[in-house]
Amino acid sequence: MELSAYVDGSGGDNSGYGYFVKETGESFHEKKAGITNNQAEYLAIISALERLDGQNNTITIFSDSKNTVSQLNHEFAINSETLRELARK
Repeated sequence: MELSAYVDGSGGDNSGYGYFVKETGESFHEKKAGITNNQAEYLAIISALERLDGQNNTITIFSDSKNTVSQLNHEFAINSETLRELARK
């Protein structure tokens, strides 16, 4: 089965992240204080992939973060060690 996971994250005073899986209607969100916008975007992707792992599906991730997508596609450098650790995960 092909799944489409839409992810988003937000840093700042009211930070958090989450995802929505179009085909199943499953969604998840979590507030997490003290993270940056980029960290929130990575955490959204990680949470979706961890939830959907092992189901033998093709997963397409949709994100509105040009920076995160470009970093994961090796088009932009990852200059933060924290973000490098999240990208490896």
